[in-house]
Amino acid sequence: NFFTINRDAAPVNTLPSTYTVDINTTTTLSGLSIADSDAGSATMLVTLSVNSGTLSATAGSTTLSGAGTGTMTLAGTVAQINSALASVTYNRTTGGSATLTMTTSDQLGTVTSTDVDTSTITVAAPTVAITSATATTQSSVVDSFGSTTNSGGTYVTSLSTAFWNIAGSDIYQKANSDTSSGN
Repeated sequence: NFFTINRDAAPVNTLPSTYTVDINTTTTLSGLSIADSDAGSATMLVTLSVNSGTLSATAGSTTLSGAGTGTMTLAGTVAQINSALASVTYNRTTGGSATLTMTTSDQLGTVTSTDVDTSTITVAAPTVAITSATATTQSSVVDSFGSTTNSGGTYVTSLSTAFWNIAGSDIYQKANSDTSSGN
């Protein structure tokens, strides 16, 4: 007399150990997926959470709740959830780091098996670079306070992206990197 004991195989999460994203930029978190060898067409439950920032996804055929918040839950088959996981995005408006936690549970029979994994998300400020500048020769510059500088010289008069030197009450930068104050 033989009998078989069926054991529930636990789900398995796949996610990168780290992500690097730019601040205040919605970024797709690629590489998220689940597997469960004995799930078949059973419903799986995946909860994604971050301790800072927001998560979103396209539900597709899954049941999705919490999109646009720090905790999002997906319910569906393995294939349905993997499709939705391919669309998960993250956004954060401050620099630093956050932890993404992925918890997957199968809903098979009387025993529920769970897998919990984490990933670190590093949120970096984007690099700012001068992309173009226009220089003109002026005999004087009038600042926003009405002061006039008569030092002459070549001044950068427009920048598409730049850091400005602030000298006294004058906000300008000479093309040769000398700064002057109109005070």
